[in-house]
Amino acid sequence: MAKQNSGFYFKQRTEQPLWQRYGFDRVLRGEEGTWEVARYIVTNPIRSRLVDNLNDYAFWGSLTHSREQLLEYVQRAA
Repeated sequence: MAKQNSGFYFKQRTEQPLWQRYGFDRVLRGEEGTWEVARYIVTNPIRSRLVDNLNDYAFWGSLTHSREQLLEYVQRAA
């Protein structure tokens, strides 16, 4: 519902789509490691070749962990 509403109002204001087609959400299950999923998400800009260094990508973060904490984990686990 959040994606539908935000996409609708964004397109009304900008005449551009907000969400890419065929994207999907999913709920993490208990057996999935939250940090492994976080690492995958945080490193997406590098895998997609948008940036060479995560510090150069402005559009990521967390409400519960600082960027420094996430970077430390990603770099330690890599």
